[in-house]
Amino acid sequence: MPKSHTMRKKASSSNDDFIYGFHAIDQLLRYSAHRARKLFIARSKDHQEIERNALAQGVSVEYVEREFLEKRFRVGSEAQGLVLMCAPFSYASLEDLLLDPAQKLVILDTWQDSANIGRAARAALCFGASGLIICSDRSAQITSAAEKSAVGALARLPVARVGNLAAALKKIKEHGFFVYGADEHGQQTLRGCDFAAKVAIIIGQEGAGLRELTKKNCDVLVNIPMANQDICLNAADTALIFLYELSK
Repeated sequence: MPKSHTMRKKASSSNDDFIYGFHAIDQLLRYSAHRARKLFIARSKDHQEIERNALAQGVSVEYVEREFLEKRFRVGSEAQGLVLMCAPFSYASLEDLLLDPAQKLVILDTWQDSANIGRAARAALCFGASGLIICSDRSAQITSAAEKSAVGALARLPVARVGNLAAALKKIKEHGFFVYGADEHGQQTLRGCDFAAKVAIIIGQEGAGLRELTKKNCDVLVNIPMANQDICLNAADTALIFLYELSK
C-alpha cells in the first residue's frame, strides 16, 4: 500500500471524526490509513473489497443496519452504506508546501462551503497541484462533507491553514512564487496568461470574490472571458478552469 502523506502534521480542531462514501473511505484506507479507526458497513454484498482493505490495515469492521448509519451519523444515501470513524483531518504547514518541488499551489480566500473546498481539492489533485491553502478564520474547514465531495483527494493532497492570508502571500512570494488572483475585472485574460514556473493561484469565495487586501497582494489579477457577464461561475468551477489552463 502507498504510504501516508508525510506532510500532515497539525490536527484539525473540527469535531468531525468520520467520513462517508465509498471513494472517500477507499482512498483514506490507501493513503492515510493512520487516521482510520472503525468501519461501519450497512449490510450489503457490494462492500467486500473495502472490508478486506480495512481489515488489512488493522481497522475493525462492524456490519449494521442502514437505519443505524443514517440516525447515528445523519447521513443519507450519499454514504453508500459506509461510514468510517477516523481521527480528525490533519493539516500540513505552509513551510512544507513552499518546499514541495511541484511548485503549484491553490489558495482559497475565505470559502464558506466545505463541499466546494472538497471539489477544489479534487481538481487540484487531478491537475497536479502540490498543495491547497485555506484560511483558518472566517472560512469553512475540512469536514466530512469536504472529504466526501473530494472523492478521496484529501487523503492525498496536503492542505495548510493560515491565520493571516496577506502575510502568507508575502511569504509565498518571497519563496519565488508568482501569485495569480482570479477576478472578473482582472487586467489579464486567463486564455492569454503566460504562467510562471512557480505558481500560486488564489480564488475568492463565491459571490464576494477576492477580498481587497488579497487583491493587493496578488502579482496579477486574471479574468475568465465569458459569453454572459450577468452570471458567475461556482468558485470550485473557477478553480477547475484555472487549473486546467495551467496544466496546458
